[in-house]
Amino acid sequence: MTELIFTIHFPHFEDQPTTIQLKPGLHVIYGDSGVGKSAFCKMLAQLNQNNVNTNFRISVISSYEDVGMVLQDPDDQIVAPTLFRELAFNFENLGMESKEINQAISRTVDRSDLQFDLNRHPANLSGGEKELVNLATALSTNPKLLIIDDGFAFLSRRRKNELIKQVKEYADNQEAIIVWTTATQEDLSCGHTKWELKLDEFEKSYLKETATISAEIQNGMMFLQCENLTFGYEEKNLLFSQLTCSYGPFRSFALVGENGSGKTTLCRLLSNVLKPSSGSVKLLLGDRKELRIGYLPQFPERMFGGFSLSELMMRMRKNHLLSESAELFLKSSLKQFTVSWDLIKDNPINNLKLSVTRICLILMLLHARYDILILDEPMFSLGHSQRMKVMEQLRDSMSRKHFVIISHSDYLVRSICDAALVIENEKLLLLQEDVIHA
Repeated sequence: MTELIFTIHFPHFEDQPTTIQLKPGLHVIYGDSGVGKSAFCKMLAQLNQNNVNTNFRISVISSYEDVGMVLQDPDDQIVAPTLFRELAFNFENLGMESKEINQAISRTVDRSDLQFDLNRHPANLSGGEKELVNLATALSTNPKLLIIDDGFAFLSRRRKNELIKQVKEYADNQEAIIVWTTATQEDLSCGHTKWELKLDEFEKSYLKETATISAEIQNGMMFLQCENLTFGYEEKNLLFSQLTCSYGPFRSFALVGENGSGKTTLCRLLSNVLKPSSGSVKLLLGDRKELRIGYLPQFPERMFGGFSLSELMMRMRKNHLLSESAELFLKSSLKQFTVSWDLIKDNPINNLKLSVTRICLILMLLHARYDILILDEPMFSLGHSQRMKVMEQLRDSMSRKHFVIISHSDYLVRSICDAALVIENEKLLLLQEDVIHA
């Protein structure tokens, strides 16, 4: 068998199911946030055939028994306390002996170019590094069908291109079928076939790539200053060693660099989530001595557990970060995202869609009394139209706030940042305006 054959049916919009045939190769499926890409992936993998919350139904006619999957949220796939145990997990389930497992792990590390200490705890990996590990484990058992649920969202452009080349070669060599769903239109250019999943249909895609829009950015007065900054999660692997530099002024600057270079770590240091081993790093706004800095991490949804958005808003009010009228502003802003505040405000945050939670948290931060906002991959899980609307909100807030942005999106960096700093070989360098890339 060399095909994946399934039918997809939108019972509320059409009468007849459509039959889709996918041959070996890379098949890219674009869909805006909320259309059901994750449910689509699970249905193809035959993990969730009766999801009543989607507009479509899928019946798999012909598939493979050996199916690999890369989940959208990289943390959902990692189960072991060390990278070695994580890589060993699949092989242990296959009943391999210790010697075979060690050999298989070596092959996996070499094939996927995993340049990590295998005794490292996965919690210390960046989002992009976790995605590298998850793809490596998914490929380690040589599945004939690999389903990737927006699994490259945190990768640098260079690393992403390398992985796309790797999965294409894998598909050719193994005669395997790769299905990759994505919320980024530009990814369509990578596929042997290109599709779009909408609320009412699934069809071949003819979307054109979106041109970058240059936006005039108001002058700022934010400086980044490092004095003999030293930090590493392990003494033998320092991310920063005696780093001294000063850059600015900026209104909004991007932090760019390869996966694992230290972008998220630097954001945690700037927001006082982490403390330097020695030296200092700080953001300055003119001669102001006290600054309010808000921080949106890569996976903020995990921070609040069973708390609701209304409870979070109440806490922010008690800390004098939000005004009494903030709820009205938030309610109004959410309308353009077709999200009803009244319907979601009392639900536990971990029960909400990733995209809805992220939009609400970003809007809360924009309305809050912060001087500087540090946003780490703020567009993760958002579809194209949602990203455009969030960027509009960010631009509207620039007269009141300064921003530090981590993103691998050229579009976002060029649209809302007036400079970019790249982390490379333990150094922090200013990129020229005409070569800003994430």
